[in-house]
Amino acid sequence: MKKILLLALIAIAGGAFAAQPAPTTKTPATKPAAKPAAPPKETEREVAYADLAQYLNKRVIVRSNLGTVRVGTLTHYSQSQIDIALEGNGAQLTFARDSIKSVSVPVAPDETQSTDSAKKS
Repeated sequence: MKKILLLALIAIAGGAFAAQPAPTTKTPATKPAAKPAAPPKETEREVAYADLAQYLNKRVIVRSNLGTVRVGTLTHYSQSQIDIALEGNGAQLTFARDSIKSVSVPVAPDETQSTDSAKKS
């Protein structure tokens, strides 16, 4: 009988502790670390093929009719083709004029804003 009472007491005490919420450790409220500001995204401006001569030795983005996009430095321009040195490995690529869908040049965000405000005036 004593064993039954002892087991009953243990069960009741265990149930009482189980009903209580588990103790939690509070961490001090701190602000999450601020992420470093991401550099502004580079925008592009499409350039007519005839105007590419003024972008020699500058960075260009070439989109081909096949759907490829190549980024590099414009090293040669003629009425029939252009050559670019790819970024990273410096490999030379030649694009025939009729295989080019578009050519763009990167524009800094400040230049984009100044040309937008110039258009409004």
